[in-house]
Amino acid sequence: MSGQFILTFDVDWVPDFIVDDVLHLVETAGVKSTWFVTHDSKAIQAMKNNALVELGLHPNYLPHSSHGNSQQEVLAYLFNIVPDAVSVRSHAVVQSGPILNYYTHTGIKIDSTIFLPEQEGIRPVTYFLPQGELIRVPFFWADDYELSRKPLPDWNPARYAQMYGAKVMMFHPVHVFFNSPDYAFYEGLKKQHPNIGALTLAEAGKLRNTSKPGARDFLLNLLGMPELKQAPTLREFVFNQDGNGNA
Repeated sequence: MSGQFILTFDVDWVPDFIVDDVLHLVETAGVKSTWFVTHDSKAIQAMKNNALVELGLHPNYLPHSSHGNSQQEVLAYLFNIVPDAVSVRSHAVVQSGPILNYYTHTGIKIDSTIFLPEQEGIRPVTYFLPQGELIRVPFFWADDYELSRKPLPDWNPARYAQMYGAKVMMFHPVHVFFNSPDYAFYEGLKKQHPNIGALTLAEAGKLRNTSKPGARDFLLNLLGMPELKQAPTLREFVFNQDGNGNA
């Protein structure tokens, strides 16, 4: 039996016009998704009333984080935005024993920070900690990882259709919006426009890659697959699955 796709997005401080654009693609397909939040905005607040969306936390524990100077401060900042969050994925996949253990003192029940590229058989694992336990669900695919694929990225998701286990797909809205085909394109875009948030929707749209397949094409093709119609949020998947990665 093939496994279950779970669609997730790491917001990474992108402006609302990018969030709205990408969410529209997912909503139009009628697919549920989980968004890991880095900041507050009108678009993020609007998603709280969207039945297709779960909001999780995307804490930045790196030095000089705008979220705070300690894990406690970082999580307090994000819980103020999404008080009922139960899912987390750390920015830059930062993790440690103390970080995971502290989650057991909060409302966090699910961590999806581990990355296991294209590994079959992924399933939720109960992770026992001194002060409690956490359900860990590694993610299976990431758009920024695909950008690095050698010799070339492969933006066709059909190859994953029959793979079994949990297939947590991780997208960055910025790559979807601009249809990033490779890192050369994205680095050039950042060099030309270091402050994407200063652009208007019309200005940013003109910068989108249209010459070759990219992350937006991958998402649209994925959304068109029959398997995605039953995709759950991460919360739904963890608490409504059979233990073998099948919903």
